[in-house]
Amino acid sequence: MHKLVLKNITVEDHRRRIVDDVSLETEGDLLVIGESGAGKTTLLKAMAGLLDDEGQVILDERDISSLPSHARHMSMIFQKAALLSHVKVRENIGYGLQAAGYSRSEIRNMVEETASLLHIQSLLERYPAKLSGGEAQRVDMARAIVRRPDVLLMDEPFSSLDRRLAWQLEKEIASLCEKFDIMRVMVSHEMEDAMRFTGKIVYLSHGRLIEEGTADSLMDRPQQLETARFFGQPSMQETVCTVRNHHGKILQEDMETELEDGTYTALFRPYWIEAGKGPAYAVQSCRRYMDHYEVILSDGILVCTHVSCDTVIAFCLKKVLLYNTEGQLCSIWTG
Repeated sequence: MHKLVLKNITVEDHRRRIVDDVSLETEGDLLVIGESGAGKTTLLKAMAGLLDDEGQVILDERDISSLPSHARHMSMIFQKAALLSHVKVRENIGYGLQAAGYSRSEIRNMVEETASLLHIQSLLERYPAKLSGGEAQRVDMARAIVRRPDVLLMDEPFSSLDRRLAWQLEKEIASLCEKFDIMRVMVSHEMEDAMRFTGKIVYLSHGRLIEEGTADSLMDRPQQLETARFFGQPSMQETVCTVRNHHGKILQEDMETELEDGTYTALFRPYWIEAGKGPAYAVQSCRRYMDHYEVILSDGILVCTHVSCDTVIAFCLKKVLLYNTEGQLCSIWTG
């Protein structure tokens, strides 16, 4: 297992900080998630040595910050397959191996072995223009892992593919990375990617690292209000809770708390409810979604339940997160 450390990574463009003093450490796979424009791809390129940046990139206790990209033992898969149109798939996969000092026989064996692993042996004599989107991404994956890098940087490479094919390719690359001890560093803006990711997740916003954790911790107890508002599907539902004399109210439920007097932001997941008992709420709309119902209350709050309802729904909250005026988690209330 590899260890990757970033220290104070900063990237500026025309005096604007695209990545702002990001530091993190991971042993194992990493997912960087955030909205478009958060600086995710820029951070990935900084790791790869493709940009002028400040800070340190340390891989397995070795500072590689001053090394050129080809010497960092990292490969990158881009959002769109980065293939050379004028050469065949075979040459695309083996591109760069000769410059790295491999012999022709070694290159041929490495290319064919990697093509076999990704089930693209039949594509080796084709040109990129003759490939489908999924085939092109398989070739790009082969190009990226043919040298067995220490770190594979993935810039949303499956986002343009249909969901079933994307999940299939994602599972295949995960299996190959495990087989060859390759660390995956991925970026995504898709919540589904984060919710099934098993490694470390960092949330990036406007170039700043807001919070890091696992899918479970960021879903159940995000420490920052900004994270809570972004993370999860469906999104957190938000209301205001005013506390006086250790007593507050969330929707129609009374709450006893040790919090000081003041106004707090209260958030809960739409499925953190128990339907069938508790206060009754007027319903604006109800629709079936997959295995549950999404109910919008008259005040616009969304709750998810296995109970269908038309005009009124009774439920009690099982869990609520409370954030102070600085946007930090200060209490978890359970009903």
